[in-house]
Amino acid sequence: MKEFVEYATVFIEHENFYFIPANPLMNNKEVRYLLSDPQRCYVFRELLEPLDYDYVIIDMAPSMDIFLDLALNASNSVIVVTGMEFLSYSGLENTMGIIATNIKTTNPKLNIIGVLLNMVGKSGLSDHIRKATIKLARMRGVHVFNTFIPLRDNIRISPMKGQTVVNARKSVAQTAYLDLAAELMSLLEKE
Repeated sequence: MKEFVEYATVFIEHENFYFIPANPLMNNKEVRYLLSDPQRCYVFRELLEPLDYDYVIIDMAPSMDIFLDLALNASNSVIVVTGMEFLSYSGLENTMGIIATNIKTTNPKLNIIGVLLNMVGKSGLSDHIRKATIKLARMRGVHVFNTFIPLRDNIRISPMKGQTVVNARKSVAQTAYLDLAAELMSLLEKE
């Protein structure tokens, strides 16, 4: 597994940023079988513990089942990101349930920092889902970030141009991500 991480890690020098993008090996049957062994439930944590990073961000879709469990077991905190689409909203309750189960069974120190609203548009449907998401999060006692990420095409095409959202041309979305970073740092300082 260590070799897989070393192989899959990408470094962006001008950002001083390392990341492991989703890749076909994650759906490899042998890898998934290996990781499904209960003895391996802390494999990500074991890989990350000796590393010297200020923060490790594990961006994981809830549908990645085994990898989601491994990521939650390796994490101290989680931000639940949800889109302003019906399927994202309907999956939010399931995601919160997965996190709650993880806290009860394998990682009692896991902290939900909050819910981040992503791809927030200007339509009536987007507004309705935004309000319902906020209500659901508050019913569970979970913080909702004041900052939200707007629905913008330049976010979607930045990777195709070899850019991160932060170094793409100045935009509303870029400002939102920088505001989110400031809000997150403020929340973490309070802990």
